[in-house]
Amino acid sequence: MYHRTTTAGYFNFDLKALLSNSESFGKVVNILLRHLSTFHTTSDFPLEPKEKDSIPEIVVLHNLLQRGLPTMPSLHIEKALTALGFTAEKVDEYEFNFLPTEAVDAKLQLDIFTALHVVDKRFTPDYRGILESTFEEKVFQKDTNGYPYLRQLLTPQVEFETLNSGKPGFQDQRTDFALPLLYPVSDPKKEAQFIKGYVIEVDGKPYHSSFKQQILDRRRDTTLSEAGWETRRITEKGVSLHAFRDITQQDFIKNVAQHYERSFDDHWVKVLQLALVPFAIARVQKVILDAIL
Repeated sequence: MYHRTTTAGYFNFDLKALLSNSESFGKVVNILLRHLSTFHTTSDFPLEPKEKDSIPEIVVLHNLLQRGLPTMPSLHIEKALTALGFTAEKVDEYEFNFLPTEAVDAKLQLDIFTALHVVDKRFTPDYRGILESTFEEKVFQKDTNGYPYLRQLLTPQVEFETLNSGKPGFQDQRTDFALPLLYPVSDPKKEAQFIKGYVIEVDGKPYHSSFKQQILDRRRDTTLSEAGWETRRITEKGVSLHAFRDITQQDFIKNVAQHYERSFDDHWVKVLQLALVPFAIARVQKVILDAIL
């Protein structure tokens, strides 16, 4: 199988400008949109685009799709979304615009912002076979019961060097779990530094009780902290509830939780369609174009 991280996304530009001007969350809107424009593909053949000897029209489409991240949706997409009642077409002599309607008040803007924190209560990740111990499985499956949305944010077995920006030290090692924060959180312990996310290390007695291993663990924690990642260590004596409670106090996690708790009523489904359907279309188009190229 072939794995690849790539980029593509659509979003209404006037709606983006409106959200970006919000006093409460405007500063992080572009970060969220950029994140939604990045996705991972798994295929049984390579999807690396080869523009040499490719059809010029396909190459142009490919380049347009990745401009802006997210870029402006097509007229067809924008017109289809007007059926939701949140945008309306306005045509002048030189251009087409799809402007937010009066329905996009402050409350709806907050709903759209919440929708951009993608999570789905109908989905339950299953990492059996990837997690390295029954203790890790317990922490992931049971100790998160009070915060089930964390299961979709925790990524197991993340390579250490990807968190450490490729700096020397601890190569070929992995963290038990990593949880990135999509927008920056100032670190109260360090001036002019932000917390990028959290690393959860599940320390079972057989592997982490020796003095030598404890020294190595502290060195790893220090290295990660210098790179902006805060480590929370969970021992068999049990500190997971405190660790997860601490993590869920961050604004990004709170917004994910709000999304997770929403009911799929007609209004919320329309909000999700407005916010996320353009990204889904862009991803499908990008995969098809990469396959052609």
